[in-house]
Amino acid sequence: MVIRGLKLFFLPFFLSLIFLISVFIVSSQESTPPPPPIPNVFWGIASLNGNPVSSGITIEAYIDGNLAGSATAISGGNYTLLVNGTTGDTVNFEICSLNASQAPNLNEGGVNNLNLSATGTCPSGSSGSTGGGSSGGSSGTSTPTILQTSSLKTTDKESHFYKTLSSSKTTTITIKNTKFSFKKISFSVNKLSNNINITFSILDKLPSYISSLRDVYQYVVIETENLNDNVENIEIEFKVPKSWFNTKKYDKEKIALIRYYDGWSTLNTTLVNEDSSYVYYTAKSPGFSIFAIKVLETVEHPAPNMSDLISPQPEEEDKENIGKSQGFNQLDTNNTTLSIIITLVIVVLLFIIFKISKKFKKK
Repeated sequence: MVIRGLKLFFLPFFLSLIFLISVFIVSSQESTPPPPPIPNVFWGIASLNGNPVSSGITIEAYIDGNLAGSATAISGGNYTLLVNGTTGDTVNFEICSLNASQAPNLNEGGVNNLNLSATGTCPSGSSGSTGGGSSGGSSGTSTPTILQTSSLKTTDKESHFYKTLSSSKTTTITIKNTKFSFKKISFSVNKLSNNINITFSILDKLPSYISSLRDVYQYVVIETENLNDNVENIEIEFKVPKSWFNTKKYDKEKIALIRYYDGWSTLNTTLVNEDSSYVYYTAKSPGFSIFAIKVLETVEHPAPNMSDLISPQPEEEDKENIGKSQGFNQLDTNNTTLSIIITLVIVVLLFIIFKISKKFKKK
């Protein structure tokens, strides 16, 4: 009887011990959720028809037809875009709904310098216009016939008239007025044109519908009559006095010709020569309009700082510690519930033991 009583007495103890060991094994096998993927960063210059896009143009990234990120271009066509996806995903870019020719694969957490390019005309409403007016014409590559001269404050002017311009030759205009930074303009027409008038003006002040620029040496306006969209292959030669660089402490290597057409765009500008008084440049333009000779910032659009774009990601050791911490937190949460259950079980077992021991005492 004594042995039987002892068996009955210790049976609940062993059952509770087995229960606790099982709970510990199950709790230790709790899996830690993986950390979220790190976004990819793409940055560079977005171009349309070979020219940097205007400020405000939308750039979007798609993965398997789903939007994975979007950004808006700033001056000079510069953009920075975060793309959410996993390693190996193919990213398709769109510039104002036009397919870009670049389609890279993602590498989780990568920072990629990628210049985007597309061809076509932006749909209505996606031009990224910076103001309430325009400089004339209907697209970024066309030539305005007449600018809104009533709102332009100009000083020196010089006009050149041509009875006929043939598509078989290049026309070169030499500007005689020495107040102009522009020295020479060459262009061609894509079809026979008659009674052409081209007027150059120095602009004292920008009209209200055009966003202002800093560090500008001179604004020049080129107006045309009877030329319409026929002009192409425009090359502009201009000069900047060295005295201006010395006074302002600017870098001659940072000069660029900027063109306004539904926003400012930086043209491809090359320093070609210099003498004791001037530095000489050439620039290629898709059309005539308002131009500015400007000093670009030292870094127009540097590589983005990842810490400014996304939350800092832990190092490998930190990830391991974080994983352990997350695991312990998970265990703490589970153990709170388990502790309640175990406490109830122990209470019930103690009650059973008490009843059994009491029963044997009576016997």
